[in-house]
Amino acid sequence: MEKKILTGLTVKELEDFFQDIGEKPFRGRQLFNWLYVRKAASFEEMTSLSKSLREKLVQSAQISCLHMADRKESPVSGAIKYLFELG
Repeated sequence: MEKKILTGLTVKELEDFFQDIGEKPFRGRQLFNWLYVRKAASFEEMTSLSKSLREKLVQSAQISCLHMADRKESPVSGAIKYLFELG
């Protein structure tokens, strides 16, 4: 089963996702808060979700974040270039 990327989904889409996996829709609002207010980078940080739900999320979903892969600074102009990678 391909994991669902939850980053970038609206509250309604997150509610629908939770309903699809057999959970209560209000969990979508909880997850939205963890992602965009509390800036959680992993399901393990989401302590208001039960451990079993967090394990279920690890199996069925993922959080996609940008990671800086490289940074180059020009010795001539001082311009800085960044290379980011996605999961």
